[in-house]
Amino acid sequence: MAEKPFAGSVIKVDTVVVALVNSVARAGSTQIVDVTGAENVSGELSITQRKVVSREYSLELGGVIVTGSPSADLEAGQAALRTAFEAGTAVVLQTLDADGWGQDDTSLITALNIQAAVGDVYRFTCSLVVNSSATVAGS
Repeated sequence: MAEKPFAGSVIKVDTVVVALVNSVARAGSTQIVDVTGAENVSGELSITQRKVVSREYSLELGGVIVTGSPSADLEAGQAALRTAFEAGTAVVLQTLDADGWGQDDTSLITALNIQAAVGDVYRFTCSLVVNSSATVAGS
């Protein structure tokens, strides 16, 4: 798969655009357990049996918040993230590239960090664990 530029991408929480996101990272992990039994050993030869018991995906967002901006739209998406985090409710995080392709991820926000940067600009990072995911087809 060819790498696509992040510019032109759209990130939404539920239906509200999260402005000023400058990074999105998706990661997956798998938990595998050894289910080898005594019947899987023959002399010196052991046959290892493993089974996938869970698969988990997570997302990391990073960006900036500009407070007191002339456009309240710049703050609406970050406010929606904060509200969902504080309430512990699931959100649908939609990540779309410039061509409209992407994912709808029903997720829980596990961490939200906001730190002062300069003046009215704050940096934020948001960690989410994905409960379910669906592909969004673009143009």
